[in-house]
Amino acid sequence: MKPIPLHDPQLARTLVLDELFDLSLYQALRHVTHPDVHHTLDELITVETAHLAFWKRFFSLSLDQLNPGRRLKLSFLMFVCKLFGSTAVHLVLEAIEVHGIRKYLALWREYQGQPLGEALNGILMDEFKH
Repeated sequence: MKPIPLHDPQLARTLVLDELFDLSLYQALRHVTHPDVHHTLDELITVETAHLAFWKRFFSLSLDQLNPGRRLKLSFLMFVCKLFGSTAVHLVLEAIEVHGIRKYLALWREYQGQPLGEALNGILMDEFKH
């Protein structure tokens, strides 16, 4: 008999790729932004690096490249940030963090009392700090 997975494989892939996307975005922005934003981006890079490593371990999933849709989204956001400067960077950072909180809260509610729900506690605390 095949074991029942503790999580949805598509959800696992999505969570890992989402963290990889956020990390890639913050790293790319670090190279094109004014130095006064670097401290914030450095903090976000540190947190996203830890989140990515956590989800890879949690799901035993090794993904190191964004899928085509996320690569396109990254290129588009970088274009917008370069075009509109620091205002766009701040809006993008806020939107990414708010989206992350909403996503993780919804998942926490759905998986409360299960291993995935417990794993989300630390991630949610990090997201709320931002």
